[in-house]
Amino acid sequence: MAEQVDARDLKSRTSNSVWVRFPLAALFISLLMKKEFIIDQLRKDKIIYALEACAFTLSSIMAFIFAHFYTDGKIRFFLQISATVFAVSYTLYAGFGNLFRLIKIKKLENGE
Repeated sequence: MAEQVDARDLKSRTSNSVWVRFPLAALFISLLMKKEFIIDQLRKDKIIYALEACAFTLSSIMAFIFAHFYTDGKIRFFLQISATVFAVSYTLYAGFGNLFRLIKIKKLENGE
């Protein structure tokens, strides 16, 4: 059988909870949860930037191939160089950004 709970019983349970009796402990727990949320969000950002770098590099490779087969002269050279420069620069940007995020995650995990 299911246990029935009335409003008075529920109020007495919540008024005697840790959150009410120990507000400092509640603040500490909420700070820990915030820290875990920040770490989780940084990890998700790392994944997003890595996927964006892969997609950008793939599109640059496709542009390079398109320029090689369907253009001539100076336009081909410009498209191939610009596709290569954009791919390498965005990959480096995402890589260094993820490196700094990793350092920040390690500092947060170690409590520094």
